[in-house]
Amino acid sequence: MNGCLNILWHFPFLGFLFAFFYALFGAILCCTVVLYPVGLGFFQIARFLLSPFSSALVTRKELALVRPEERSTAAAAYSTVITILYFPFGVIAAAGALFAMIGEFLSIIGIPCGIVWFKALPAIFMPVDKICVPKAVADEIARIKAGDTVRRYKGETREPETRSAERHFAEDPDETLPPMSEVRQYDDDKLLEIVCNAAMYRASLVEECRREIDIRSKSAKFTEQVRAMDNDKLHEILASPQLYAEELIYACTLEQAERRRIWREEQAKEEEKLRLRREQEEKAAAERRTKVWKRRKPYVIAGAVAILISIGFLGKSIYKNHLDIQDGLYNLDAYSCYEKGRSFAYGYDNTPYDMSE
Repeated sequence: MNGCLNILWHFPFLGFLFAFFYALFGAILCCTVVLYPVGLGFFQIARFLLSPFSSALVTRKELALVRPEERSTAAAAYSTVITILYFPFGVIAAAGALFAMIGEFLSIIGIPCGIVWFKALPAIFMPVDKICVPKAVADEIARIKAGDTVRRYKGETREPETRSAERHFAEDPDETLPPMSEVRQYDDDKLLEIVCNAAMYRASLVEECRREIDIRSKSAKFTEQVRAMDNDKLHEILASPQLYAEELIYACTLEQAERRRIWREEQAKEEEKLRLRREQEEKAAAERRTKVWKRRKPYVIAGAVAILISIGFLGKSIYKNHLDIQDGLYNLDAYSCYEKGRSFAYGYDNTPYDMSE
């Protein structure tokens, strides 16, 4: 259907001629350097007019929703300046396109042509930063914007997607560690202190400390066996401590703590690598922006100077025309007074008064 409408747009409505003229105007504006953003916008309009029913015109900001791109601050600022300067011309161009569109709709037979001008009207009004994309891309942009609208209506916030390591026993053994008793948390020196000063502590605590020392001494024979176990086996033993000897449980706990420490150190190293990589990428991006600005700086300065000179000549021309008009009016008044036989003079406020009175 879209293909048939595109053919109808070109024949008999001669849409390819409109595309050619917009491409020609775009080339002329690009040659001026100053109006380069407007010329690029005209090229995009010409591209759209070649297949108006299979493509769409979107802004650069909307296109960033599906294809993010990096843009220098200088280019964005220059586009904003050109947008402001082009505004009066955009109003005139949009008004002309609007009247043409209304005429096409009223003619009935030109409704397809009116639809095309209706779709191109925003770009004609402001061609800066307009991009011609396939219709499927425009539909995807509309879907994303509709989803954001629905989320705002529901009061939801869109969380940014972040990459994080999966928290599993094989990566973070800390999640499977069983709760340790009070005595198990003591180090060897603390246990020996309690046992050697039994009179200063309660008997049950001293007995638990002696038993803990015995367990730790006997757990050494399980060290090599536990180191050979994989993480799944450690998880199984620590998840069911009542099925295994306490010496084996203690050896597994030490091994689990060691693996957890190693895993955290590796995570810290990975985060440090990512941080350094981000810093390098940001530095490289800043260098690229600087190079682009240095390359475009002469053109921007030349464009700004050309605009200022044009404004100066335009103001001078307007002022000169104003003076010529005033001189013509004064001469006309003087001639009228001469015909009537009366002489006039002009005051400081250019108001004539009768000298014969």
